[in-house]
Amino acid sequence: MIYILCILLIIVISIYFVIRNKIRQFSRQIYHTDSLLDGIKKQEEDYANTPKSVSRITRIALPKINKDFPEFDWNDWKYRCETALVSYLETLESKDITKLKNCSDDFKNHVYLIIQDYLENHVQEKYDAIKIHQTEIKKYQKNNNHCCIIVESAVEYLYSNNELKNKKQQERYDIELVYIQDASLIDHHSSSIALTCPHCGAPVTKLGQKQCEYCDNILIPLNIKVWSLSSIYKV
Repeated sequence: MIYILCILLIIVISIYFVIRNKIRQFSRQIYHTDSLLDGIKKQEEDYANTPKSVSRITRIALPKINKDFPEFDWNDWKYRCETALVSYLETLESKDITKLKNCSDDFKNHVYLIIQDYLENHVQEKYDAIKIHQTEIKKYQKNNNHCCIIVESAVEYLYSNNELKNKKQQERYDIELVYIQDASLIDHHSSSIALTCPHCGAPVTKLGQKQCEYCDNILIPLNIKVWSLSSIYKV
């Protein structure tokens, strides 16, 4: 009986060392360390300290956007998008809708509902040491009724909630800019402005139209509040 137990013990020990050596070999290949736990911990640290990559079609999309909208200033909108993103995170933390900047009324209403849900469910979120690493144009879409530009930002912050505390996170956020081209849709998009002829008051429904179709009066493009930041969401 003792002999059998000794054999079993030897077998168990042998299996243990085989498995341990296999784990060490795997850890050396993947993490360059003998300790699998240390390797996983190091990978998590590297992941937390490495900014996420963003889609980068700015050089391709911007000439197309500027051709359709010569007044579009990318540097200005990049700054507005980043400011809006930071204010969005600060708004979720403080639950104060007045902190939200550069956003449409529709999106403010959406964020207000999120805040109410947080208050009802006692959700606490904190975003400290916010840092935006990169912001680029991700997509440009154009059809007969409206144009849309998707801007993507790589963001780093220390995140805390009801369960976590100061966990460094690298995230991507998409920011949507919209432009309403069809004046007949203005009623459905309060953040846009109606384009009308200053001489006869007739609607101007075509993008880039230089002359009124009704009185032939020369039209001056209206650029104020044409573009609107309509949404921000984590991807």
